Amino acid sequence: CVVGLPLPNLQPCDVQKLTTDVALLFKAELAKRNIELRFDVQAQFDAVHLDRGQIEQVFVNVLKNAVEAIGEEGTISIRFSKQSGKPCLVIEDTGGGIPPSVKANLFTPFFSTKGNGQGIGLTLVQEILDGHKFEFSLESPPGGPTQFIVFFALQGTA
Repeated sequence: CVVGLPLPNLQPCDVQKLTTDVALLFKAELAKRNIELRFDVQAQFDAVHLDRGQIEQVFVNVLKNAVEAIGEEGTISIRFSKQSGKPCLVIEDTGGGIPPSVKANLFTPFFSTKGNGQGIGLTLVQEILDGHKFEFSLESPPGGPTQFIVFFALQGTA
């Protein structure tokens, strides 16, 4: 444990509303960089039991990485769907993808490709999602698009 997170305080939460709220925080930055934000609701799902503050931090970190990966002019898509019957959230960006040598170290504490990066963003994301028992994956074929996928455990299945 890198950051000594408290145990998640699980409460029912509308993940779609939470994601929309977090995305609004990026509105000015997205406009400045000419990055389009798209929401695609392919499936509605019930409230998910989670720690809103912790999951909000996950979304902030993932969206910040997506914006930085794109740089200027691109698209971030936030898709709500179900895969294998599990509700999931996919955050996809049109950045250049992640080289395999970098991807192998992304969840390593204090590893960063950014000059001023501290290397705890994705480590924190991983700890929060593990603490919630939510499965996740990071898919990034060379040349992109990069997809960060979170599978939510429904009440009673965690």
